[in-house]
Amino acid sequence: MTCLMIASSGDGEEPSPAIHVELPIEAGRYDARPLSEINLGVKTTSNGQAWFPLTARTRIALSLLKAAGTLKNYEIRSNHISLEFNAAKIGDIQAVLIPPQFVNADDFAGQQQVAVLIHGLEGSAMTFREFAPAIEDRGWFPLKMVYPNDGAIDKPADFLRSELSRLHRRYPNTRFVIIAHSLGGLVAWDALTDAPGGSTGVTDLVTLGTPYGGSSMASFQSELELADVAIRIMHGDLSARDIDSDGSGEAIDILLPGSVERRRLLARPLPQSIRLHVIAGDGGPIEAKNHQTFSELIERLINKFKPKEAYATNLRSLAHAPELIAGTGDGAVSVQSATAVNRFESKQVFHRSHVGLVAPTDANDAEEVITWILSKIDPASRP
Repeated sequence: MTCLMIASSGDGEEPSPAIHVELPIEAGRYDARPLSEINLGVKTTSNGQAWFPLTARTRIALSLLKAAGTLKNYEIRSNHISLEFNAAKIGDIQAVLIPPQFVNADDFAGQQQVAVLIHGLEGSAMTFREFAPAIEDRGWFPLKMVYPNDGAIDKPADFLRSELSRLHRRYPNTRFVIIAHSLGGLVAWDALTDAPGGSTGVTDLVTLGTPYGGSSMASFQSELELADVAIRIMHGDLSARDIDSDGSGEAIDILLPGSVERRRLLARPLPQSIRLHVIAGDGGPIEAKNHQTFSELIERLINKFKPKEAYATNLRSLAHAPELIAGTGDGAVSVQSATAVNRFESKQVFHRSHVGLVAPTDANDAEEVITWILSKIDPASRP
């Protein structure tokens, strides 16, 4: 259960939203789905469980969050954990209660071919819901990784590196490939370039819409928010009064075009034994012929509602963003950015949106992308 409340400080400041969440407990584990569904873009279902062990470390972490003021209050009962916190603290709480993990690790039993699936910003275990069964039908076990994705990538990368190395030691004859969407590609790059060559057992890395060159749209909460804003503007919808809200949509530094952290990360080359396959999308929501109209509509929107200057600046940036234009971007990442790496084995551009690269709208679209990926990671394709 999740409840949203508005709490006012009483001193004239804008009210801040307070959130109350209950996480069910069963057999010594808690279900983090109610927490993961807050600002993560994709709702989980009964097939996308997020159970974590309720350990002494978890209890200590909650008490420390309370002491630090991150949690307003919490209570652990026999059947649920009750949490109350300010919405601005969601990232800190998710980082503690939703640690990186392979959600279906219990189903892995040493299969010969494993595809590690890593979601991106605003993603979840459901990101690859079309991919997972399709690649499993073709002989690949889909090992799905989840992680808190609105913060630094070092902890997810450390987890991925450590777990892949452990699995490779235990199953030396298993071949691992990674299929990563958006920010997930940078997580994988961090993990693979900071590991001794061959220690992870990974032979191929496939990235879909990974912003190697950053994204000028990183100031928006997510590709979903960005596309929604663009489409509403193009349809002349100037009545949406949430344009003043910046919510939890602050940019992750590593996604900004000028990010020093990302440049340093990509300066670390992948091991020579790992083949890189890059996929970009050019199905942005704005057709080139409508670009001028789109720019004019942005100014009309700003003039009518007079949003905060920071948000007005963000809106104006849309008018010049290649990420949004069909043929040059997927709505969140430009084709140039998604292919801005020095060395790759293969490259493909699909006429898809950023989300559509991994969640196509129909079976034929899904088959096209999946077939291309499988053709590249097929053992027969290696020299």
